[in-house]
Amino acid sequence: MKKEYFFKSGDIYLPNKKVPYEKWAVIACDQYTSSISYWDKVNEIVGKSPSTLRLIYPEVYLNIKSDLKIEDIFNNMDNYLKNEVVVPSIKDGLVLVERETSSGKRIGVIGLIDLEQYSFTDNTYPIIATEDIVKNRLDTRIEIRNKANIELPHTILFIIDENKTIIEEAYKECLHEKPIYDFDLMMNGGHIRGFELKGDIKDKLLKNINNINDNPKIIVGDGNHSLATAKLTYERYKENHSDYKTSPLRYTLVEIENLFSNEVGFFPIHRFIFNIKIDELIKDFNDYINKFHIKLGKNKEAIFVGDNKETKFGFSSSIECIKIIQDFVEYKKYNVDYPHELDEINELLDSNKGCAITLNSIDRKDLLNWIKNNGHLPKKSFSIGKANDKKFYLESRKIR
Repeated sequence: MKKEYFFKSGDIYLPNKKVPYEKWAVIACDQYTSSISYWDKVNEIVGKSPSTLRLIYPEVYLNIKSDLKIEDIFNNMDNYLKNEVVVPSIKDGLVLVERETSSGKRIGVIGLIDLEQYSFTDNTYPIIATEDIVKNRLDTRIEIRNKANIELPHTILFIIDENKTIIEEAYKECLHEKPIYDFDLMMNGGHIRGFELKGDIKDKLLKNINNINDNPKIIVGDGNHSLATAKLTYERYKENHSDYKTSPLRYTLVEIENLFSNEVGFFPIHRFIFNIKIDELIKDFNDYINKFHIKLGKNKEAIFVGDNKETKFGFSSSIECIKIIQDFVEYKKYNVDYPHELDEINELLDSNKGCAITLNSIDRKDLLNWIKNNGHLPKKSFSIGKANDKKFYLESRKIR
């Protein structure tokens, strides 16, 4: 009996060759969520060209008045399929991606994972979440996926390969092939190339990834909420349809990278609290740590910034720091956003919109040890790369 893989090859769609790829690919919807100027610029660059911008709901629009309608996304998907803007480009294959980022050339492989073997609550599954899921942040994404004909991935998963052989060897073997795309990403997103993996290279890579002995086998590096959306949509379908085992919704398109690749950079995600003064924020935090008898440390720092003032607090570790800060902002029920870049924070501070708490990045070994010993990290604990390094939408897959 053939072994059931949790990572599989699949049919992958790309825009046709007449579409300008540099306008097609845009950054993940959950980036620059407080920077409407970023998305205005993206809209200006795209213009009337076909683009994944027309197939997603940038989360910056969740909190501001916008003409963007979810129904328009469905119509655009239908039109792009009908008019062959997106076309089936790879049959039962994988795509190896080479992305130039601020951390160097990052490589990954795009394929399908079986959602039956993923859980965001149970860490005994082969594929597990790394951060807590906030279900009320899934509503818009689930609404879209429930009717979407096309899925666009921005989830990055990690295999644990300290020897750096599995994806890296496939990369070396395909470099002599002609790329299926090769272009600069917009808004300083770096350069990206893709190679189709097929035949023996594909089969060897699939076997090596699926036979990893570590427990867990794969952890989520980015896109926890997108993967949870796919899981919940599939589980609801499964409840009402007898064909769920063969449904396209059982699988979702992801990119897999190596946790121990030198080019995988770990960066902090900060907190911005709206409509508060720095003295009030510091008093609230001091009251909080006193009330719950929380002991601070001297190593990793969180810096409270606002009103031209700074106050530093020390913690025993970067993960402990993030946990305490996240528990605090949720306990206080602040109106909070999660900027990745200090420039974005400074823009908000200059506009007198509130105060920031800036944090340190975590270490990849600390991440792995924490997950094995304690379970999930708090939400928004780390970022893979700086904001401009985040996953851009490019490949897609037909799910209906």
